[in-house]
Amino acid sequence: MAKLNAGDVVITINGEERVLKPTLRALTVISSQYNGLAKARELIVAQDFAAAVYVIRHGLNLNDREAKTLPDEIYANGLTFDLLAPLLRFVGILANGGKPMPDDPVDELASTEGNA
Repeated sequence: MAKLNAGDVVITINGEERVLKPTLRALTVISSQYNGLAKARELIVAQDFAAAVYVIRHGLNLNDREAKTLPDEIYANGLTFDLLAPLLRFVGILANGGKPMPDDPVDELASTEGNA
């Protein structure tokens, strides 16, 4: 696995761990696509498949050729809580300049889900 930095977010797709990297490019492309990060968050919460694929693709910094099978991989995985919660965390980290959020609401939600 790649070396993790403070703002990196690990996601698992079909049992394979992948690392989303918070870069200025990812922030710019995702924010531009959705007219702001708030809309990207909203779509992830709504389990919007295309938005999840888009955020993952740009978090992984995949080119067109590398991203070709990504929708199939995500479809086979499903838009599960275990995939979507880290995506919400990733978008929050992008909004925070690539640094982890001090009070990550996704961490609190995950701990609540784990106790249910």
